[in-house]
Amino acid sequence: MQFRYKNSYGLRLYICTNEPEVCGFMTNEYKAGKMSVIKCDQCRDGYLIVRPAKNEEYFLGCTNFKKDGTGCNRNMSRSYFYSYMGIKDDTHAKPVVIKKGLDVKPNEIRPTKAIDETPAATEEPRSEQIVKAAITSKNARVQVINGQIRTILQCLSEISEHRYYGTAVLTDVLRGSHSKKIEKGGLNLVEEYGNLADTSREDVTFIIEWLIKHKYILRTRGLYPVLHPTYEGMHYSEYITVNELRSLADSIDSVSAKKPPARTKENKENAYAPWSKSEDKDLVREFNSGLSVREIADKHGRTYGAIRARLKKTGLMKNSPHRRSRH
Repeated sequence: MQFRYKNSYGLRLYICTNEPEVCGFMTNEYKAGKMSVIKCDQCRDGYLIVRPAKNEEYFLGCTNFKKDGTGCNRNMSRSYFYSYMGIKDDTHAKPVVIKKGLDVKPNEIRPTKAIDETPAATEEPRSEQIVKAAITSKNARVQVINGQIRTILQCLSEISEHRYYGTAVLTDVLRGSHSKKIEKGGLNLVEEYGNLADTSREDVTFIIEWLIKHKYILRTRGLYPVLHPTYEGMHYSEYITVNELRSLADSIDSVSAKKPPARTKENKENAYAPWSKSEDKDLVREFNSGLSVREIADKHGRTYGAIRARLKKTGLMKNSPHRRSRH
């Protein structure tokens, strides 16, 4: 454990020296045992940190708490935290009982007799379900990206329940990687595992970076940055606009046009093959479904330029160098 100041949290913390993807434990009070700093789930930018109660007991309280009641009053007892994180409580201290709803002020907490606060199996905390943005657009590509964003944010929310990971791990989960790290961490069991398997790694990473830039995802600073869900991300449907989605779609296609994918053996074999009527029908169907030019090229085993040329010939794409007429 190292005791050092973390700029991203504004606190001095005891931090495990392992990489965050191996062990993300950090606490502001080592006497609190296994109680770790976690993101507050009831406010935009707060963190639940260890705070002292009476009789040498501890609880987690939000950094946005204010005595006048205007801040965030989110609190979590030791026993509830252990149950929530799936940690065996090996301490013998009496638990601090938090009132129902876990929304009490620290000075209202009183130690009482030990009470079993372990939630019933049917009441196990579940990750919040993110609502897909209700976007109205004739541009099928916009609709596809809207769904991809919701999938990325929901996946991040689920894998962040017990540990925080970086962009690479999030991308691997979304694309269905079978790496030992994914399987060992049980990340292949999340609902969104492999849901973006048909989307290139570059495109998934590009969208994640876009979400970070627009504050739908928070990336910590330091040698091993990890991703955190944000309030905006959990409620992205209330913030994102059609113009933002259209701009993101254009950016992805622009990057694809500047850097075509590497030619595989399959691409070389089909590069000069004649087009059949059935393949033309497939091309039209795939383009209208919202697939990018690069995704269509991968499916047909043809070069990026060949697909663009065929789309122009069929009248589906104008002669603009990077944009697709899909309004």
